[in-house]
Amino acid sequence: MLSGKPNLLALLHLSMQIPTGDDSFIVHAFRGASNIVFGENSSIVISTNSYVQHEPVDVEGPALEALYKNVAYDSIYGSMVLKRYIPGCLEGTRIDVLDIISHWVESWDNNRILWLTGPAGSGKSAIASSIAGQYEKPGMLAATYFFSRSWSDDARQKKGYQFITTLAYQLLEHGGIPDEIGGDILEAIHSDEDIFDRGLPTQLEELILKPLRRNLASNPDRTQWPKLIVVDGLDECEVPNATRRDPPSGRENEQKAILNVLKTALDDLAFPFRILISTRPQPHLGAFFSTAGKDITFNLFLDQQFNPDPDIVKYFKAKFALFRSVRYWDAPEGWPLQDPQTIEDLVKLVSGQFIVAVCIFAFVTDRGIHPETKLRMILGRTPSNDLTPFAELDGYFARIVQGSQESLVALNWLCAIESDHLKQCPAAFIRQFLSSSSWEEEFHLANLASLISIPELDDNSSPYAMYHQAFKNLLSDKARYNNLIAELRKDSEGKHPTAEPPTRTMFLMGRYMAILKNKGPNISVSVSEREAFLTIFAGLVHQFEASIAQLSPEKAFFQSSDYLTCDAEWWTQTLLDRLDDSAPEAIQNMHKNIHRGCTWPVHTPACKHWRAGIVKGCKARGWSVSSGTPVALKRAS
Repeated sequence: MLSGKPNLLALLHLSMQIPTGDDSFIVHAFRGASNIVFGENSSIVISTNSYVQHEPVDVEGPALEALYKNVAYDSIYGSMVLKRYIPGCLEGTRIDVLDIISHWVESWDNNRILWLTGPAGSGKSAIASSIAGQYEKPGMLAATYFFSRSWSDDARQKKGYQFITTLAYQLLEHGGIPDEIGGDILEAIHSDEDIFDRGLPTQLEELILKPLRRNLASNPDRTQWPKLIVVDGLDECEVPNATRRDPPSGRENEQKAILNVLKTALDDLAFPFRILISTRPQPHLGAFFSTAGKDITFNLFLDQQFNPDPDIVKYFKAKFALFRSVRYWDAPEGWPLQDPQTIEDLVKLVSGQFIVAVCIFAFVTDRGIHPETKLRMILGRTPSNDLTPFAELDGYFARIVQGSQESLVALNWLCAIESDHLKQCPAAFIRQFLSSSSWEEEFHLANLASLISIPELDDNSSPYAMYHQAFKNLLSDKARYNNLIAELRKDSEGKHPTAEPPTRTMFLMGRYMAILKNKGPNISVSVSEREAFLTIFAGLVHQFEASIAQLSPEKAFFQSSDYLTCDAEWWTQTLLDRLDDSAPEAIQNMHKNIHRGCTWPVHTPACKHWRAGIVKGCKARGWSVSSGTPVALKRAS
């Protein structure tokens, strides 16, 4: 029990906690009082004539400790991991993109989400890091979360279950946000010990929205608050306890759940922040931004409109200049890029994707072999022998392809799209050519949208476009391609009960035969679409038959039963109608490849079937056929 009369300041505080060791505070608060005895960190409750000492109930300490255990620290801008792996853009590069984002951050329009997307390796994370750094310095960065599947050892950074708690922690620690909000966050944790096991919507409500709402009445002017939250690499968010063999739907649902809670936050008047979200252009994410988030989203796609090539040149020159100054200080100025052709070839190889430039620089500057030799290897001017210049980059591409549910089949699609036979064709034609059932393109390629541009379904003229020249080179390099196949096989073990798909050559040729058997696409198309398909297909017959002759010069490539299923008369008429003067050569090449299965003087059933069909088809169109084998066509006089 205390006696004596405290001063006015003490009377104004009905409850207070005396900080340990602060004698000046004690003297000031109880000047004139006597016989004051209290324990360390005691709480003093003061009423008019009595002063009662209570032992404190420490709310903040345990709550803060619990919060600390549920924070993904590596995901926060400024962490050592992020400084190492996502250092931001090289100074003087990506200026146009950074200016657009800065203008958006500082505007007051309704587009409170900026979706930064683009091909794999186009520099999205570096841009997000640069923006975070730009707004952290003046205190305008509220919070960040950088997801990663590949470069962090912290499993928490790869999963979303600590997403809200990590944001709440940063709001609590931010000097530009009132302390009352941090106190309310800790009170919410104290009131619900299981809050960290709740779902993201509950955590958002209790740890962020309720504290913001309580503060809104007393602090309606938030113009001086931080403005920006940065969420990078959301497409890399995984499901807790997931394995590589789990279907992608679980991961996609987790990512959509995070988008939904962010949308809920933005719909709340108490939530004052704008959110930069960077991801690859995955369809399930694009679907959110074009539907639920449509009215509040500004889309920014990193394509060639921003002309990244000059920035690629700046990157190489700056990085090699620093490398030269440290390890090859006596090399000539500009080394090893003195030759303009070298720079031009590097830029072409990088094709605007900064991840390729980073991998190239890392390989060239690694110790062991002279950098100039390694640079020549990268550009294909010197054999690489047992070295693997693109090993890191190929591993990066492999992880992307593994995002497809049936990665080996998806790879066959990519190879077919890039094949000499099809790469000049519209995507609509290729889709119909490769599909044995509806929605195959969606199933195999949707999750590879960061590698390849996929035209809309109603676009009948645009081609597919692969973003990375380095990935095209991988597909055409036998050794690199075989390594990729091995990696995908390893990933697919036990993942699919179906048999391993055919090789890329057999897949492409198998689809050619499927079209011949079906007299057109295997999927449902309109009459006009079928006519357009057959016109393009007829023009490819000569090239396919030439490939078949190379693949099997001694015998028929396909089984006799395959050829017997085809309507030879119908195909003869179709080719004559659509190819005119070049039709005879195409038809002759088809029969020549079929006849290769014959042993003189006996003709196989397939050879007889096709010869009879060709004769009938030619007669119907006013052409005559020679009696020899293979057939020779000429217009009837």
